Amino acid sequence: NGNHATGDGGGIWLGSGNVTMTGGNITKNMANGGDGGGICILGGNFYMKEGTRDSKSLKENSATVMDGQGGNGGGVYVSASGSDKHLTVDLLAGDMSGNTSSKHGGGIYVDMKEGATADITIGNETTGDILNPFLGNNYAGLSGGGLDVEGTGSDITIWSGTINGNVSAYVSNTDIRNEGGVSQMIQEFRLMTGRE
Repeated sequence: NGNHATGDGGGIWLGSGNVTMTGGNITKNMANGGDGGGICILGGNFYMKEGTRDSKSLKENSATVMDGQGGNGGGVYVSASGSDKHLTVDLLAGDMSGNTSSKHGGGIYVDMKEGATADITIGNETTGDILNPFLGNNYAGLSGGGLDVEGTGSDITIWSGTINGNVSAYVSNTDIRNEGGVSQMIQEFRLMTGRE
């Protein structure tokens, strides 16, 4: 916590492989001139596993532009690279809030690159607020205050959780921007209700 990087990955940088959060906090990290204020994954997947909302958090991280570089994914930046062109991002529980990016994806930025695909899941089939994620109060300077997915082969499934209070300064899709693909919302999902 509280780390600063000149370049990608203020808190954690991973060249390949997966990051799985089962508990703990990643807070107040900064990627200056890079992507992924909290976590930067270049060629891998991100899993925020089941549990209570307060069992894990990724909060108040930032990705800022320097010399025209970086500024995507204030909380998490995930991209496809190498031979594996499929990404998985699971936000099943926990608190992802208060993250900022100069460009895209205040909370999460998924960069699928050319020819990549992605499956993104928010929440789970278990109902009850305490078990569901909170993606809120994140800020992006351009688009996707909560979540920004770049590319045309993404499927976003939202089972449950609360997504509100996110801001994108340049375009109107304040909470979620999905450039292409399919988005579906199921069960207990609440968008912009203010309920936590």
